[in-house]
This record gives sequence, C-alpha cells and structure tokens, in this order.
Amino acid sequence: MNLWDIHNKNRDRELELNVEDAVFRKLQDSGWSVTKLDSRTISAPGGRKLLEWDGILKAKHEESSRNVLIVIETKQIFTSKKFDDFKERFATMKKAMENENDEYAALLPFKNHELRGVIGSPVIQPGLATSDFSYVTAKIDQFEAFLNI
Repeated sequence: MNLWDIHNKNRDRELELNVEDAVFRKLQDSGWSVTKLDSRTISAPGGRKLLEWDGILKAKHEESSRNVLIVIETKQIFTSKKFDDFKERFATMKKAMENENDEYAALLPFKNHELRGVIGSPVIQPGLATSDFSYVTAKIDQFEAFLNI
C-alpha cells in the first residue's frame, strides 16, 4: 500500500468516526441511550460478508419502548449514484431484518428494532432526496447531525 492509499484510508476512517460521533452526541443530547456496535459488517453464518456499514448504533429513548438500529454510510462526496447504492443496501438490510432468513442470522438479535439510516459527508450533492434518512454534514469547522429518528 502506497502513502497516498494510506492517507485516503486514514481520511475516510476519520470521516466515519466524525459522523458516527455527531450522530451519537445528537442522540444522547435528545435523551437517547446509545451504544456503538463494534462490528460494522453483517456476515452469513459461513463468514461471507453480506453488508458493511461505516457505523452502526443501537439506541433506545428514555421515554419510549422503541429500539432503533442506526446504520451509517459516509462518503467524501455523496452523489446521487452513491445515495442510490446506499438506499439499495438499506432496503436489503430492512428486508432481512423483517424475515427470518438463515443467511442473515446475525440480524436476529435486532428483529424487534426499527431500522434507520444516516448518510454523512462534507459534501452532499444538492437535490438529494434525504427526507427518509438522516444526514450529517460539515458546518464550518465541525460536523452537525440532522436526525429523522
């Protein structure tokens, strides 16, 4: 791996952490109990990778019985093509959580959770229809979360 690849990987990881932290803080400030899940990959029982996210949070509001699973996807520039890819993977995960499918057995502990998606980027292409999803974007020198949970 060359220095440019290392730089890009570090930059992408920093973005993932900044977006995840912005969502985490916004939820906590709104009365949610939040847990960051270490695993960001959903694998089949045989180990084959099915879905991967840049962050996964589990949240429960103190005044509700709602359990929410939040998946986060980040991009340096979020284009409509990348947004369409995100929506497709989100729909796959939602369907898998609603059905008892052996391939997605790793999701069984979250069967009774609502699934929510968050996109994060310093640059989100204007006109993206994000109304069904929350988003995090750069505002001056920090990231700010706009949640729809």
